[in-house]
Amino acid sequence: MARNLLTVRKIETAKPEPKPYMLRDGGSLFLRVQPNGSKLWWYRYRLGQSQQNFSIGVFPNVSLEAARKERDWARSMVRELSLIHIRAHETPEH
Repeated sequence: MARNLLTVRKIETAKPEPKPYMLRDGGSLFLRVQPNGSKLWWYRYRLGQSQQNFSIGVFPNVSLEAARKERDWARSMVRELSLIHIRAHETPEH
């Protein structure tokens, strides 16, 4: 999986379109560009069978580097939750 696909320049020059669109950074980190020009960081993850989105913040208040760090933190939290979920559903051995 490719990571760190975005640059600050790419983000700053991303123009709004009539419909929202996503710019992918890799590692399930996305920047959603809204029709009004706002740019929102999202981390997409899967817990069990359902896909979820974790809102990281608004660019430029949350920089590219900060969004990547937050994505890494969120990924570690999802891993911990996944392990807890798996252990809770394991059948005890007799």
